[in-house]
Amino acid sequence: MTTLRSGSIAPEFSLKDKDGTTHSLKQVKSKYTVVFFYPKDDTPGCTIEAKEISAALSKFAAAGVTVFGVSGGDDKSKRKFCEKYDLNVTLLSDTDFSVAAAYGCYGEKTFMGRTFMGIYRSTFLLDGSKRIVKVFDGVKPEGHSAELLAAVATLSKGGSLSDDEVVEPKKKGGKKKSTGAPLKKKAVAKKTASKAVKKSQSKGSKKSTTKAVKKVNKKATQKASPVKKKK
Repeated sequence: MTTLRSGSIAPEFSLKDKDGTTHSLKQVKSKYTVVFFYPKDDTPGCTIEAKEISAALSKFAAAGVTVFGVSGGDDKSKRKFCEKYDLNVTLLSDTDFSVAAAYGCYGEKTFMGRTFMGIYRSTFLLDGSKRIVKVFDGVKPEGHSAELLAAVATLSKGGSLSDDEVVEPKKKGGKKKSTGAPLKKKAVAKKTASKAVKKSQSKGSKKSTTKAVKKVNKKATQKASPVKKKK
């Protein structure tokens, strides 16, 4: 987990992208900046995260957000990664992991019983003055792009965020209200079952009563079950 929290000024950096172009925070003039650290180019989780963010770049731009992805490797690994998955997001090479270390995103990791040094998957959302407004630790690659956009939308509306807060993107649609039809059918079914019990009891046969109840309850349940409409 990174030691940087909301309210801290993000450490400055100057790193190169796949084309050898240098990018630094001080050059960014947008309202917000996203800096996401990912473990390694062209690995499953990192690919999902980079592809989702790349696909949403127009939405980030519309919201006034500049996005940088940072990991180890060099310009060659970044170029290969971007070309393989047609990525448009700016990915920067932190060859000696110094920037990741400055952000508290580099350290000892354990995977499948093996311990090694590497980058933690964390993201920092900065405001126009490069002050951190939200830290995302232990990022889950899938859905992170929507999570970031939801956080930016909250800030744009005058809301506030905390590092412990989980920002959930709004889901389209909602639960459909019940029409009450199934409940009505169940009531009728119970009434029918009650009549059957009385009829069986009038004959004085306990055995026949039990059979009648089971038979009617079975039919009642079938009638009460709502019919699923084919899409």
